[in-house]
Amino acid sequence: MLNRRNTCYRIAMALFACFTASPLVAEDEKAAAVSEVTSNQPNIIFFFTDDHGWRDSEPYGNPYIKTPNMTRLAKESMQFMHAYAASPTCSPSRSTVVTGLMPHRCGADFFGAPIARDIKVMSGYFNEAGYHTVSAGKGGYLQGGWGLSSPGSNRYTQGIGDVDRADEYIRNYKGEKPLFMYIGCGPPHQPWQKNKIYEPEKIPVPPNFVDTPETRLAMADYYQDVTVMDEKLGKVLDALDAREDLKKNTLFVFSTDQGAHLPFGKWNLYDTGLRVPFMASWPGVIEPGSKTESMINLADVLPTFLEASGESIPDGLDGRSFLPVLKDGSQKHRDVVFGTHTGNNNGPEGNHNNNPMRTIRTPTHRYIFGSSEQFVGGIGCSFEERGGAPRDSEQQSLFCVLGV
Repeated sequence: MLNRRNTCYRIAMALFACFTASPLVAEDEKAAAVSEVTSNQPNIIFFFTDDHGWRDSEPYGNPYIKTPNMTRLAKESMQFMHAYAASPTCSPSRSTVVTGLMPHRCGADFFGAPIARDIKVMSGYFNEAGYHTVSAGKGGYLQGGWGLSSPGSNRYTQGIGDVDRADEYIRNYKGEKPLFMYIGCGPPHQPWQKNKIYEPEKIPVPPNFVDTPETRLAMADYYQDVTVMDEKLGKVLDALDAREDLKKNTLFVFSTDQGAHLPFGKWNLYDTGLRVPFMASWPGVIEPGSKTESMINLADVLPTFLEASGESIPDGLDGRSFLPVLKDGSQKHRDVVFGTHTGNNNGPEGNHNNNPMRTIRTPTHRYIFGSSEQFVGGIGCSFEERGGAPRDSEQQSLFCVLGV
């Protein structure tokens, strides 16, 4: 097992040669200087959901699912049509978001593995930048959790518990410091709430799903949980609308960690697993109701937040700031994005999720490389046409996954 992991690691290093810089480590707390707070630093609110497929909302083209608050946010935001997670599993994806480092560089390459102790995370950066940092709901994965701590450390300065407390906190925030607030919304992660509002027989089933009554019942429960998530988003948006003094200088970002827990989604490197909804609003900076085709990776979120707040971006991050795209959606950001899935670090030997895969995504195609003894011949590959559009005979893409 150890030899196989070593082999997979070497393959990943060769495939992702651009990620060879040394990881950025957290500075000693005593030596860290809190940046001077300036009046033009924006508040930053990051609403981050769990297991929400990029197609599964009204703004992203699904007219059947009920997401009125996502639609409302899209009218105020720039909508990214090609945003991609770094991994199709919770902890590696979330760890990349908060460190700006790909999973194999921040220590969280396996599902359930924590971020290495010496890696600085998002809350640490913004503590040092002079922000009041707050977390609500599902925080992510870090050694020791996301508990309370003093400014200048790697922890949020305040944790308020359940995501449903976020709206009240926003309404009442009177701090002198700019606010950095992470809202981790659990839905639509399984277990899904039982369906109450959808008619399973009317749900549009994707053409690559097996259309059975069981499939439709599962999708109805998932849609129900997406609507629950949307309601929680609406409460936060209502609170921000009630605080015009706060909203007028607030960068608000909505996204998710990976695709839905449905076929070809979570645990897989297809677009269904890695492509995510992503919307950003910022009055006076971002054009409301706009869309961009620029490709971004969720590793880009941290450096973008840093640049938006006037902070310098440290050398050695895998992420790149897309602040220029927020100011002008026609700007190009990335030529390719990368994705990785290694497997479980908390399951039994032979766990079915121990299936190392790596992927490269261009504007038109995806290449998936599988390196696992579970595959006949030990290798798998596929090309996907972007957007899943029908292909004629001349456009037919290659698909080969040996042993699958």
